[in-house]
Amino acid sequence: IQGDVAAELAKIKALSGKDISIVGSGVLTRTLIEMNLVDELQLMLCPVVLGQGKKLFDDTDYTKKMDVVEVRTFDSGMIYLRLKPKAQD
Repeated sequence: IQGDVAAELAKIKALSGKDISIVGSGVLTRTLIEMNLVDELQLMLCPVVLGQGKKLFDDTDYTKKMDVVEVRTFDSGMIYLRLKPKAQD
């Protein structure tokens, strides 16, 4: 997407078809959250401690803008989280 991301996404969402999904792009995900263009966020958390690496969320606390609507745990230790944006005041 080039130019006005919000306008381009509005055009895509107006088309009939499936949901728009993003897999593995933290930068794009953060940008869309900042622009209030995320309807739902699904995360799979793997219980591994890494000494370094890229964070999905930088110093901005996006979790304060989201409500947890579903949590599932698996025998492997993986955790599934489904979050939705909090209602805007």
